Amino acid sequence: MKPNQAPLLLLWLGRDPPAAADAAGRLLSPRELEAHAQRGARARALLPAEQALALRLPPIPAHGEALLRAVLFAAEDSLAEPVERFHVAFERRADGAIEAVFVPHALIEKAIERIRALGLEPASLTLDALLLPRREGEALAVRVGERVLARLGVGLGHAFECSMWRVLAPRLGLSGYAEEWDDLESWLAATARRPADRALELLTGDHAVAAPAVRRALRRSLAAFGIVITLALAGRAAELHALRAAHAELLTEAARLYQELSGDPAPPPDPLAMLEATILASGRGESGAIPLLRRIAPLLAAGPSQRLSALEYREGALELVLTSSDVAALDLLRERLGSLPGLRVELLAAQPSAAGVEGRLRIEERRP
Repeated sequence: MKPNQAPLLLLWLGRDPPAAADAAGRLLSPRELEAHAQRGARARALLPAEQALALRLPPIPAHGEALLRAVLFAAEDSLAEPVERFHVAFERRADGAIEAVFVPHALIEKAIERIRALGLEPASLTLDALLLPRREGEALAVRVGERVLARLGVGLGHAFECSMWRVLAPRLGLSGYAEEWDDLESWLAATARRPADRALELLTGDHAVAAPAVRRALRRSLAAFGIVITLALAGRAAELHALRAAHAELLTEAARLYQELSGDPAPPPDPLAMLEATILASGRGESGAIPLLRRIAPLLAAGPSQRLSALEYREGALELVLTSSDVAALDLLRERLGSLPGLRVELLAAQPSAAGVEGRLRIEERRP
């Protein structure tokens, strides 16, 4: 089955067995869930927001490791256990504020185990309250059974028991709900039908998971293609030749992926070139991944301390996974890329790895 045909299910992990709905908003029985798993389904998994600490911090005049230390320090007194036991995902908003989510490492590992025990592969993991629409400067509350999911002003998502919310809401000057659902299943079905907004991703750093075979091949092939563009535009022909020679197996994998995506049984003479053509023909055209890669390639090539390991183009943005010596180098690259006209660049996450620090950068064109 082609990657874009694999079912994508919404899975709520707040109970056992988890509640699940398909993209059409139809609730799935255990037998139906098993049938989807046999067809290669993936899961957009949700953790109850009560199981995490969500913080919004004011702008911090720091970058790199100093910024990461400041984020960790801000949450230390609010955590019941040492901060080292928590996974942190954070992003810097357009106004400079930092939004961060802290979740115990053990909880994320258990979530991945539960998803795979159902025969599914995790595609993403976030908090249920983070699926509420973001309305800058406005509070939003949705009742789901005996719980209330809320975005408080410019803050991240939170969850409360209804009894607690009835006490808290008047103090916040709030009354009523944007939506009311009598049970979790009804809310989950309605949420599954809505277009998926980008939410803070928890499957980063040490918790990044391996994708199914075809999706993994696409990511690796695109990463290789991005490196090829980087080296070619930088005039580093010797390294480009070495990269091609060292990745003969990857080129074979890219050729197989091209055949699967295009339906053409003939082996392509240049898998990476044909893969580029396939991407451009998919409708992204000159506003898609390839033009963005061409723009950022010289700056990527100029930073030898960074290694590009994966990239993904989705929802009009290019996300790069890079390994660097430290957070400061990643943040410097973010600043340099952000200096290119018309681009908006965010450092979505930074986590320690065996090779130094793994970071995820999001690059998109600024809308007029």
